[in-house]
Amino acid sequence: MIVGTTVATNQNSFLVTEASYRDFEFEAEFKMDSVNSGIQFRSEAKKEFHNGRVTGYQVDFDPTPRQWTGGIYEEGKRGWIYPLTYHPKGKKAYRPGAWNHCRIRCYKTNIQVWINHQPTAWVIDNHAAAGFIGLQVHGISRPEDVGKRTYWRNIHLREISRPERQTDIFTADLIAAQRSSAFRVREIPEQKKISVYRGETLVTEYLYPDSLFKPVLHPFQTLSGISVTRNYPLKIIAGERADHPHQVGVFFTHESVNRYDFWNLSTAVPQNERHRYGRIVHTRTVCAQGLTDRATLITTSVWKSYDHRQSLLEEMTTHAFYDNDGMLQYDRTTELRALQPARFEDMKDALLGIRVARQLELPTESADPFVEADFSISKPRIDNAGVTGNFLSSDGIQGESVWGKRSPWLA
Repeated sequence: MIVGTTVATNQNSFLVTEASYRDFEFEAEFKMDSVNSGIQFRSEAKKEFHNGRVTGYQVDFDPTPRQWTGGIYEEGKRGWIYPLTYHPKGKKAYRPGAWNHCRIRCYKTNIQVWINHQPTAWVIDNHAAAGFIGLQVHGISRPEDVGKRTYWRNIHLREISRPERQTDIFTADLIAAQRSSAFRVREIPEQKKISVYRGETLVTEYLYPDSLFKPVLHPFQTLSGISVTRNYPLKIIAGERADHPHQVGVFFTHESVNRYDFWNLSTAVPQNERHRYGRIVHTRTVCAQGLTDRATLITTSVWKSYDHRQSLLEEMTTHAFYDNDGMLQYDRTTELRALQPARFEDMKDALLGIRVARQLELPTESADPFVEADFSISKPRIDNAGVTGNFLSSDGIQGESVWGKRSPWLA
């Protein structure tokens, strides 16, 4: 057992590890008197920053009527990242005056906290990738708080090399999401979609109906509501190109995995040819969370043959949406785990796809079908009306010349 005791100082004190930890799972039991305490992690103390002040993430232990035990605080810098006003149900997890169990799991940018086996906080954050772990005794300002104690026991720490299979569905009930400018996430399982809003503006919808054969983000819009993706084939809008119906919004797939084509399948493919294709089946929503400045959606799916007889890959994807000074920032992290030996062929149609809106297309001399004013589909023709797009790589290559060339970024 480790016992921390308050003394007459307003400075926090810490008992910390010598080693630094990046991806790990930490568990401990704790009990405390009537003063604040916590567990520090991914933290540091550099002399050049306020003469060695501790900074980093902290799971807060809060015995006050506020009931924020299990929230996430950043010591020394941003302050509260995830107060339990974001997740009121989590307030009930802590048991005053009794031994409580705390569990922290960090893997890459995912940070999760449980108190007494109940999820209390889950954030996606990249401010600190590694650092020491420490036990905190909070500074005090009242003489009557001198001698208050916090107890820790049964401390366990293990490093992890991959995310564990998720069993929790964590949907935060956010008070902050009621603010007009906050992100909010709404899941509608019966419609097989999850909507992401910034205030009252739709940012995107995660769609997974059987008819699409893969999850997609559609439409994908700016924070001001301007769509950057084509409507067709989900909406028929006059003037849009009506080619490649498998290209819907933003999607992640591949043309050849064990020779199954996951890229090109759509309802336009005849039934007797679909045995050559694969489908990506949504299996679970792990996290659907909206906060004041960001939204997070974590989903799992399985890459299967069209007939469902072969399961090739298990996918876990984190979609993170941010307000970056008025512009929408979208970060996607996809991890694939092979369920059998899986071979990815070197193909031109692979991984991330974005079917852009008409005005963002590149002028072309190829003939394509279009949606006419009466919503019929035209015969193929060359038509660059309203097309103003261009492609630019980090190497300065523009237009069609960027096709098939490796580059750190593309705009």
